[in-house]
Amino acid sequence: MSLLIMMARDLPLKKPLPEPEVALWKYYRWVDWARAHGLYADYDCPRTRFLKVNGLLKLSYAPHLLDVQSTESITLGFIEEQVKSATGAPPPKDDEEYHRKKEKKTKEQIKLAITAAQLAAQQVKEELREWIQFTAIQTLVNFIYVIYYPSLFNFTSAGSNPPIRNTKSTHRTTDVQAPKYAPLYFQLDGPETNKLRISLSMLHPRVLANCGTPVLDFIEPANFVLERFEWFKDCELPKPKAYVRTRGYEAVEIDFQPGRHFFRIWTHSRMNWSIMALSESTVLLNTRDVVQAAAVKECPWASKFLLNLGSSFSNWIKVNRASQSIILSDREFFRSYQPDLDWDIEVTGYDRHLLHWMFRQALQSLLSKTLNHTEWKTVSNVLRKYFCDPDFGFPPKPKPPRSVREIANLDVCDCLMPEIEETEFGEEQMVEMEQAIEEVKPLVTPEMMAKLLKAPELPITSHVCELATDEVPCGILKDEREKMIRKHEAAIVLQAHWRGTWARKCLKSNVNISTEVTKYVNDHAFGTIDALSRLMNEFFRMFPGAKYAYSVSSALSGVYGLQHHTGTTQVTPKCKWVPYFQGVFYCHAPVKVHFDVLSSIPHSTVAVYNNDSGQQLPQAYNAHITFEFAPNFLGYTLLGHGNLPQQPGIHYDAHWQLTVMTSIDGAFHICDNEDPCKEMAIPHSNKLHLDEIFLPNRRNILGGIQISVVKHESISFRAAATSPDLEMLAILRAVNPGGTTEEISKCSGRGEIYWPYIRLDPPPSKKGMSTSHHVMSGRDINITSARSLYKTQGQKHHKISPAAKARSALKMKSTNVEPKLYSIEVECPMGWPLTLAQWRRVDEVRNSQEAAKLELQTQKKGNKEKEKPAKPGSAKDKDKLIPSSVYVHQPLPGDASVELECALALGGGAYAKRDDERDIEYSDARKAWDAKEPGRNHRGSQISSVSLLCFMIQVLEMSVEMEEEALYLLMPDQLRDRFTPLHFLPYCTKERTEHDSIVITPDMAEAAKNNRNARIEAAIERMRELQLFNEEHVLGRQKYRCQVLEKLFVDSTLCPELVEVMEQREEAIAQEVLNRNLSATKKKMEAKKK
Repeated sequence: MSLLIMMARDLPLKKPLPEPEVALWKYYRWVDWARAHGLYADYDCPRTRFLKVNGLLKLSYAPHLLDVQSTESITLGFIEEQVKSATGAPPPKDDEEYHRKKEKKTKEQIKLAITAAQLAAQQVKEELREWIQFTAIQTLVNFIYVIYYPSLFNFTSAGSNPPIRNTKSTHRTTDVQAPKYAPLYFQLDGPETNKLRISLSMLHPRVLANCGTPVLDFIEPANFVLERFEWFKDCELPKPKAYVRTRGYEAVEIDFQPGRHFFRIWTHSRMNWSIMALSESTVLLNTRDVVQAAAVKECPWASKFLLNLGSSFSNWIKVNRASQSIILSDREFFRSYQPDLDWDIEVTGYDRHLLHWMFRQALQSLLSKTLNHTEWKTVSNVLRKYFCDPDFGFPPKPKPPRSVREIANLDVCDCLMPEIEETEFGEEQMVEMEQAIEEVKPLVTPEMMAKLLKAPELPITSHVCELATDEVPCGILKDEREKMIRKHEAAIVLQAHWRGTWARKCLKSNVNISTEVTKYVNDHAFGTIDALSRLMNEFFRMFPGAKYAYSVSSALSGVYGLQHHTGTTQVTPKCKWVPYFQGVFYCHAPVKVHFDVLSSIPHSTVAVYNNDSGQQLPQAYNAHITFEFAPNFLGYTLLGHGNLPQQPGIHYDAHWQLTVMTSIDGAFHICDNEDPCKEMAIPHSNKLHLDEIFLPNRRNILGGIQISVVKHESISFRAAATSPDLEMLAILRAVNPGGTTEEISKCSGRGEIYWPYIRLDPPPSKKGMSTSHHVMSGRDINITSARSLYKTQGQKHHKISPAAKARSALKMKSTNVEPKLYSIEVECPMGWPLTLAQWRRVDEVRNSQEAAKLELQTQKKGNKEKEKPAKPGSAKDKDKLIPSSVYVHQPLPGDASVELECALALGGGAYAKRDDERDIEYSDARKAWDAKEPGRNHRGSQISSVSLLCFMIQVLEMSVEMEEEALYLLMPDQLRDRFTPLHFLPYCTKERTEHDSIVITPDMAEAAKNNRNARIEAAIERMRELQLFNEEHVLGRQKYRCQVLEKLFVDSTLCPELVEVMEQREEAIAQEVLNRNLSATKKKMEAKKK
């Protein structure tokens, strides 16, 4: 058993009596003598050691051991004794008035003492603690651990079954309920070195021996792992920072660099456990959603760094450049953004001497994004002078290519140059030769020159020797290459000269900073905390490795974007599919996004679809997932729904919450796709539910839904039949303006069809066609975001003024657009075999009076349409003309029916209703049939009733036989053996025909036997081959891989054998290249001698 000691004392629980007053001379020897002989026993204060403990049994499975009273408590008699001792010597017995007053006073004191004791007991009622003597448990103590929790430190704790505790400090989180199937998340942040002490305590399994039913099984110790991680950073292997394994209590202390750190806490224990964290820095221990909300907020201590940077820049830009204080101002400003942690060139990717250039690049990128062209040009001219950087404000230059001189030196061609004979020419001959040279084509084409100046690849070969021919030998190619190299070097000298001229001009120009420029810079970079946060975030975005050298990089706001969408969905008694939301997210920059759905329904699913390609991204089921998105044209559709294992049978509201966390704030959200975009909430899903009874027809149609669309929209569809083995097929068709239909897509299933993503396009229009042509023509342009599509014309990029901002081509805001109609029709291609009861139900539905009412409604509607000419109107007017509430007979239990459900975005551009065109066409055809010859329908119904009666009689006869067989199946076991059914009798009494009879000869039987044995042997041989292949190639490779992984560690080097093999391989490659070059050179020399 484990005990938590809260307090220790060496004084008795009861206050001893005061010592009597004696003469002073007795204190010399008499008092010591009286103590030694026991005369002062009532007045002594023995140094008995007591412990105030809180047992961890409150976490155990033995609650009957919790309230054990270990010592005598302060009773009413003890209070009376204390009151009497305080009053002194007793008064005379004849003083009745004194005794009466004293008794009254004593009762009042006793009443006050009891009231105070009750109040004190109420205050500590939730903390049951008892005092016990240390000597009673001294011999039973095995281990003692010191737990130190100063009041100045921040403290947090969590457990598998934590007790209810009233915290005295409201700013401290204590006793967090740990999730069962997910880790705990922990955040630690501070401006200085963070020291963390974290402990794990486990209820010892020995406690189970004190329960009513002792558990004797072995229970392993508790394990605790503290894993460090970063948001949106993939890690192949976890990075554990602390590990604890104990059966009781164990603690560990860790140090971290300044800044904000995130951890995952994994705990495994068969018994109840609790963890406690203590640090001077701010700590937060909770579930993922709580820590995510804290991660996007700015730490309070981060403002000190930002304000220092802003004030130093303000002083630096205001100081006179000709004064002597400019040196101090420069030093103050350039030191204000220096890193406070170690600068590792391998992590950051840049040398620390380039820090000022990196900061200028981030400032240039931020100002160019936030300022318009005129403002940016004015600001860059001033800052170019102040930063002494002639490149400030201009696009980044391309990286310098590899030196062509260095490439030429790497060429391995060692062919001898041919000697040129010197001849003398006259002036006329020289002129003729120059004219001939101009007319002759160059010996080396641009393609050949590009290949000569191309860097060689391993194994290195000579480009000169490869391109050399009899007409153009190696010497001429080298001469031409040398001329081109000299041209390159001359161009570099000229560029350096003009660059120096431009730099001197920029540095010597007199540029004075104006109040307008100061306002621009302060508003967008250095003036406020938000502007400084954006500047540093841009710095860390451009140079992600540099954030590990700054403690403030993890403490800024705006690093991550966090969105919370909540809603409520109504669940009906027959509902099994509950759609939550359905929205289109637009991506403005390459970003990583994390989705997480919490709902009162246990099983939830999030699906993401790319609207450009219609492809589904990896789906998350009851788990959070991170996606990588890139800008596209139509955005990404996000669908969320819940699944119920069975119908609830009641009405209730299901609450859901969608958390969207992005690696870049404002890069991925639901918006109007304008510039600037306006963020919106995610639309809730609206579900249309229909119950269709199956009426047998020639095409086996089960039912359908009609959808009207006025803009790009995505819907979800589900169909479920009462028969789980029914083959179903859903067909999506588009209804053209002429009335014809066009099949678009299909989806099939057995018993249930779930079509989660159906992309519907709006009707084409002249404006839409021209816009789509413009968008398609711009697909060849590099796209940085969906909004950039409408800022680009050809290959020129320019900013659009607010007055001339064009609306998105993907949004349709026109209200007088004729909707485009779609229909989803569900069929059963293989038919649906019905039972006798279902056939009776179908006949009842067909011959019901409601069908006649439907005909009357259709007839009245037809007469009204003849009287009133049709007028073109909107989609709502069309819905009024076509009755959406056409009678549908509600299925009863046992009927052959199907559920049709369609989920649409609430307030979107789509409207769904039941597809009743077939019912209306059937009523019109029936009316037209009866109009030609009155009474046809009545006579047809009589004939069909007679045929149905005959069919039912046959079915009844078959049902009687089935009932007899069922009666046999229900017989007792004793009688079932006596009445054995002979199923083979019909085959024995069947007449034999020559076509069906087959005579098996002994040869045929022997051949069949041999064939069967051969197949068995071949199967056994194939099984042996597969087993051998598995042992050699699958299991063998796994064993070899395990052996290699055991030998190789993270910080170890290669074994000597492997190093020797690698060296031999490199030597062989070098020797092969050398032999190849020597052979080529030898062949050329022999060719020249010939």
